[in-house]
Amino acid sequence: MVYWITGRSSSGKTVYAKRLKKQLEDLGAKVLLLDGDMVREQFNDQEYTDEGRLNHIIKVASFAAIAEKQGFIVIISLMSPKKEWRMKARKLFEKSMLIYMPKGFLWEGTKYEEPDHEEMMCEG
Repeated sequence: MVYWITGRSSSGKTVYAKRLKKQLEDLGAKVLLLDGDMVREQFNDQEYTDEGRLNHIIKVASFAAIAEKQGFIVIISLMSPKKEWRMKARKLFEKSMLIYMPKGFLWEGTKYEEPDHEEMMCEG
């Protein structure tokens, strides 16, 4: 199972992800948290073009898919601004749930496609 937490900058994605991780671990689950900023920093992945953002999202989703197949519950905390990119990434998972954090802000020039009802109900 993959929980994909998305939203604008400073919307609380990472805070929510850490709380969810602790709750699941307290229940005895094996949990992996993939925070978008941490992954970017680890791999020095600093390209913020559309192509760079999509590559980053697919990279994180690919890691998540590997861990999911090994029995982990995976939590992704990641600003993923385009529905097309989220849907493409979620096809890699056996089962997923999208969690949208509606607050926060956008960097200048950034647009965010908020998830619609269809995307929120998609199990991936």
